[in-house]
Amino acid sequence: MDARCPLCTSIFQTDHTGIQACPNCGKQVNVAEPPRTPVAPQPPPPATPSPAGAPGHGPGPTFLLPASPYMSPPEPERPAGADVAGPGVPWEQRAGRSLVNAYVDTVKQGVFEPTAFFTGAGPSRGVADPLLFAWLTAVLGSLPELGLQLLMQGGGMQDQVVQTLLSSPTLDEPSRKLLTALVESGTSAAGAVGTTVGWWVMFPVAFFITAGILHVSALVCGAGKQGFEATVRALGYGCAPLLLTVVPCLPALYATVLWGMGLQHLQRTTTGRATTVLLLAGALVSLCWCGVSLVAVAASMSALAGAK
Repeated sequence: MDARCPLCTSIFQTDHTGIQACPNCGKQVNVAEPPRTPVAPQPPPPATPSPAGAPGHGPGPTFLLPASPYMSPPEPERPAGADVAGPGVPWEQRAGRSLVNAYVDTVKQGVFEPTAFFTGAGPSRGVADPLLFAWLTAVLGSLPELGLQLLMQGGGMQDQVVQTLLSSPTLDEPSRKLLTALVESGTSAAGAVGTTVGWWVMFPVAFFITAGILHVSALVCGAGKQGFEATVRALGYGCAPLLLTVVPCLPALYATVLWGMGLQHLQRTTTGRATTVLLLAGALVSLCWCGVSLVAVAASMSALAGAK
């Protein structure tokens, strides 16, 4: 390597560092080590993938904590725009399917799975579909009764029953006249058909009157926060058992139970309040029917008195 003498400034060749004699002037000089050239750092080698969970490599194993009884499970994800109330009613999903199948599925779910049915029905999905469902149920439920009336009239069975009642010695004269007038007003087949068809026509009016009484009772009991629409839906879809109106008592009793369950789930209230609503509404409806019956009886008695 080359070294420079600081005394004579001559450059000479040497193979080692340290104190040594300058070959030009003979003086002792200290030859220092030459400066080292910095080496550029090399990039690290690419990491070699290792199996997940291997010691010292990767994120390591995943540990699952046991569920706590004080923590509610996470709510499942729903697609955008999905109705949080539930999947809906088959009767309201008639597009692309048979009308009969939609009706039958709604009756089956409402009768045999009422909790899941009313939970998924939703309180604010319209009143037209439940009204149409209830009207169709009323029409289909009245057909067997109408057929039975026509059968009795055609075979003379009704006349025999009436004659038996009129010949009873315990029947007083006013009751005899009233029974005769009532029977004569509806003994014909045309009269039975006309009465049934008239009920079909007036059903929507009676339905909304009943729904109004039911909702007023719900508001009084603090169980009407979801609005009139929820009450109409509970009343309409709770009519499913009335398809068997020809069977005495049982369909009406079960329909009352379904109305209570419908109010509970659609109005987001408790079982106790829903039961109180039904009792209050039943009392109001009974009072209304008693008033109508008294007016009808009074009108019939007046007609009989005028006939004399």
